[in-house]
This record gives sequence, C-alpha cells and structure tokens, in this order.
Amino acid sequence: MKLQLRQNIAHEVSLLPLEEIEIDTSADLDDHHFSYGCSFSDSNEENSFFITFNIKLQIAQSNILAIEYHSFFEVDETITEEFKSSAFPEVNAPAIAYPYLRAFISTFLLNAGYEPIMLPSVNFAAMFEQRKQVAD
Repeated sequence: MKLQLRQNIAHEVSLLPLEEIEIDTSADLDDHHFSYGCSFSDSNEENSFFITFNIKLQIAQSNILAIEYHSFFEVDETITEEFKSSAFPEVNAPAIAYPYLRAFISTFLLNAGYEPIMLPSVNFAAMFEQRKQVAD
C-alpha cells in the first residue's frame, strides 16, 4: 500500500504568556505536552486520513507555544480495519509528517523573534508498541 502526504495545516497556533496557560509549569514541557492521534473520515473518502499533533513548549521562560497541527494522508487502496490497526497510521504517517512540524515550529519562532527550537526526534514505533501494551 502506498502512503502519500497530501497537506499539512497549522490548525491552531498560539503564543501566550505563561501565566495565561492552565498547565503544570513544573513539568518538562518538551516531554510531557506532546501527543498525536490518527483520525479516519466517516464520509465517502475511504482512502484518506489525518494525523493530529498537539504540542506545548515553553519559550524564553515566559511564554507557551501551543500548536495543533494536522497532516493529511492518502493511500492507494480503500482503508480497512486491518489498516487502521496497523503501523501505517500510527508509525509511518507520523514519522513522515513530524519533520514538517519540526520545521514549522523552528521557522515560526525565528520569524516571531525568538530563538528557533529544533524538536528532538520521536520514536513513533516505540510509542506504538507502548500504546498496544496499554490497550492489551
């Protein structure tokens, strides 16, 4: 099955003072405020899905950057239940899209006058295995 990234959209972006955000600021934001998930359409688009990334980063000790980022994918076959539970949407697709999110954040911060941040690599295969173990 062929997997193709069709589009990336920064759905929501906010850069706010730390005191306006309701999160535990004692947590390490790089590690504790990153998540992603896969969504499949109920419509007649039976060969597309998207990944949603949510990330919050502390910027310059006084601000929080919060982003919801969507990456839309298309496959060359009809999406089945077997595909939905496979590594394609949980490992391969996020691994393809994540570098675009990293570049977006770095460029956004640079253009906003902050030091650019390069997010660390993410092992989506390990995260997938953890999710499977929790589900079992």
